[in-house]
Amino acid sequence: MNLSKNANSRLWDALLKELLIESMNMKIADLSGDEVPAPSENFEKNISKIARSVGRKETARNAVRLMKNGAIMIAAVLSISFCILLTQPKVYAAVSDVIKTANSGGFDKYAFQGAAEKFDSTIRLSYVPDGYKLRLAEYADSIAFLTYENYDEVRINFTYGLAENTSFSIDNERHEYMEISKGGTNYNLYLAKENGDWSSVVWQKGGYAFCVDAHISADELVKIAESVEF
Repeated sequence: MNLSKNANSRLWDALLKELLIESMNMKIADLSGDEVPAPSENFEKNISKIARSVGRKETARNAVRLMKNGAIMIAAVLSISFCILLTQPKVYAAVSDVIKTANSGGFDKYAFQGAAEKFDSTIRLSYVPDGYKLRLAEYADSIAFLTYENYDEVRINFTYGLAENTSFSIDNERHEYMEISKGGTNYNLYLAKENGDWSSVVWQKGGYAFCVDAHISADELVKIAESVEF
């Protein structure tokens, strides 16, 4: 059964409240020296029912198993809750600022959270391979399209925009994907398997989303990406 986002959210709220209440009861009993009670009669049934409704049954079962061991604490419940919440797109976005979605059509879609206070039209690549110069700069609302070109008319395309207003779709079938983390920034690389295809790098930083497309190596792509100044 497919649930709406609101219904899904309400069910997870119920699950987390159930976990928290049970854990509090156990902790109170433990601190008072009383025998730690087993979870209430309908606890596992309720958790399983809620979990089935939102497709996270195994996670809920693991939580129930921990509760039954009697070693659960509020902090542990919060940790479990956080792991569960990380499966929800909105929470994952708040942590990483980037949402990557694999589409059935052979593309990975990137959406971004957060934004700079205002759009800066002066952002440039401070490094490009020898012979490349900025030839074209176009702007549409809060997105910029810049083209660098060498004497052989080989291009490097640089696109950036306010993060929350920008999304990118990258082919994931004719490319090899890899992720590189440098200086606290994650760079998502798509390296062309054939010479005629573009390689790309996508990343988010400082409230902006960026993408570079070029016919160059992975090392050069990352070097270009790291050079962005704003």
